[in-house]
Order: sequence, then C-alpha cells, then structure tokens
Amino acid sequence: MLDPRFREDANGYRLPFYDEWMALAKAGKIGRKYVWRNSESKDVASQYAWFGEGIAISKKYGVYQQESKPVGMKKPNDYGLYDMTGLVCEHVMLPGKSIFGNEITSCKGGFLYDSLQSLNFGAHMDNSNGGFGGYQGLRLVRKIK
Repeated sequence: MLDPRFREDANGYRLPFYDEWMALAKAGKIGRKYVWRNSESKDVASQYAWFGEGIAISKKYGVYQQESKPVGMKKPNDYGLYDMTGLVCEHVMLPGKSIFGNEITSCKGGFLYDSLQSLNFGAHMDNSNGGFGGYQGLRLVRKIK
C-alpha cells in the first residue's frame, strides 16, 4: 500500500518504500536470505558484498568513520543491481509511520563493517530523526511508464 502523500502522477525520482527495496534486493526471488542466495560462504558472499573483512574502522564520538568503495566493484544481483548490501545502508520510506510528527525511515542493506550474517534481508536500522549519517546512502527509484 502506498503512502497517501505519494503522488501517483509524479514523474520524478524518490526513495523506495521498504517493500520495494526488499523486492529489488531479492530480485523477485522468494526465500532468499542474502543477495547472493542463502550461502553462508565468505567466498561466495565476497563476490557480491563488502563486509567486515579487515576494513579499518575508528569510532569517535559515536560515529563510525569509513571509506566507501566505488559502486559496481562486486557482482550485481539477479536484476543487475549493484551493491544492494554491504556498501552503505540505504534509506527507505516506511509509509504511515511517524513519531511526534517526524517521519520514520529505515536503513537497509548493511554497512562496509557489518559481519556477513548481519547483511541478511531481515536486518535494518530505523531512523526517527530523518537524518543521514556518514555511513548511510540512498538509492532512488522512478516510476516506469
């Protein structure tokens, strides 16, 4: 169900809704745990995603500092979409959810420093203040005519 504030006649780009992001990441495949199917093998996973593989991380004032990687360095999912997990956590919209008038977004896809197990499709981080951290990004979608 689309958020009532979403304009059906809009022709621009926007953040995907949570369910849209999930469908894109899973490439239409039901029962997948990861972008690369269900394998727990680090060798298989490392072909598709960045994850805690010795990346130097420093924690200062509660914010993780990291260097991102160029997009498209790993294999795409079955829809041809690169970096659906493990590069930056991508903001998605959660329709109809708000706290004290502030919209809640969720962040999907995990981070460079996450473990392999934490890159599963069930993992997310809700954000009620609407802010972006240095470890978060976005993927835009557009209505196809």
